[in-house]
Amino acid sequence: MSYIEELKDKNIPMVLFGMKEKVANTFSILGLAELLHITTTKPEAKKLADELSV
Repeated sequence: MSYIEELKDKNIPMVLFGMKEKVANTFSILGLAELLHITTTKPEAKKLADELSV
């Protein structure tokens, strides 16, 4: 978790994508989906990362 804050402090966007359903559900249950940016496809992830970099 410390890496998430470190990336945010350095304005480095991290977007996860292409998770299998079980993994996505686990992230959701653990509350990680609220801390991380998650998309379903690589193009969506790239677009979001570009938007977050501005």
